[in-house]
Amino acid sequence: MNRLLFIGFCLVVAFAIGVGLWVVGGPEYARMVDQDRQRVFDLDVLADQIACVGQPKRVLPDNLEELEPCFGRPDANRNDPVTNMPFRYTVLGPDAFELCAELAIDPKAARRTLPYKNDLILRSGNTVCLVRRKAVAD
Repeated sequence: MNRLLFIGFCLVVAFAIGVGLWVVGGPEYARMVDQDRQRVFDLDVLADQIACVGQPKRVLPDNLEELEPCFGRPDANRNDPVTNMPFRYTVLGPDAFELCAELAIDPKAARRTLPYKNDLILRSGNTVCLVRRKAVAD
């Protein structure tokens, strides 16, 4: 009887662990969430460098290769930290631009876990973008 009780207890514990991993996602999912957080953080730092607040006469670069350092800001990572592919940069006008990255997880499900979630725009698939405007000179 004690042996059956012990086996039953072990099965309940194993089932609880399995359900917990299924609900939470496990360590691989947690790694992908961390990678996506880093991607979004890098997008924000890069957007700050492009907008370069305090230098309103600065012109938006045509591409990320032409991006010059911004005084007082750290040099931003221009590539995805996991794939090493460049972030997608699009000039929308003389004072507006968009930076996009492909996330590893569905952005609709992960949106609550990502930084700057109110600034993110969901595009097709797993693409998220930040749209920013730079200060315009008077």
